[in-house]
Amino acid sequence: MIQEARFGRGRVYLGTSLEKEVNDLEEWEDGKLTQRAKKILSQARDETLHRGYTCIDTEFILLALLKSKGEVRRLLQSMGVEPEVVLRSMDAILPRSVVGSISVIDPEKITLSLNSATLITSAINEAHRNGREEANEADLLIGAICEGETAASILGHFEIYLMDAREARSKIK
Repeated sequence: MIQEARFGRGRVYLGTSLEKEVNDLEEWEDGKLTQRAKKILSQARDETLHRGYTCIDTEFILLALLKSKGEVRRLLQSMGVEPEVVLRSMDAILPRSVVGSISVIDPEKITLSLNSATLITSAINEAHRNGREEANEADLLIGAICEGETAASILGHFEIYLMDAREARSKIK
């Protein structure tokens, strides 16, 4: 079953006979994400290309969040987790694709997975839950936890859970 969304104008394909039009990433970004959150998503796209993949999945967003030097780093450290440790763990489980390389992948063909679209939507919902219009990088981390797939599994391995992340975030504001 195909599950992807175009990174830009496009569609989410939920199956061979069912497709649903979705807002593209640029529309999500317009007034929905802070500049820092937009930069994280751009870095996730770069990480996807660098590793030779054609679909931005939640683990690439998590990689970009872990490599950032901002609020997510402070949030994780306040929870007793060093981002570098999580990064090393992810490097072991996310090898480079044997199919593609940065030289053969057309950046215009990079797609956003349905799980990543859900992560971004969850981040925007988290911002609204906190009375803000725009999601920031910490909201993206919480979106990764809420999304429940690969990124959430990785975070769960380090005992990073939703309620704990929300509590830690309220303490570092």
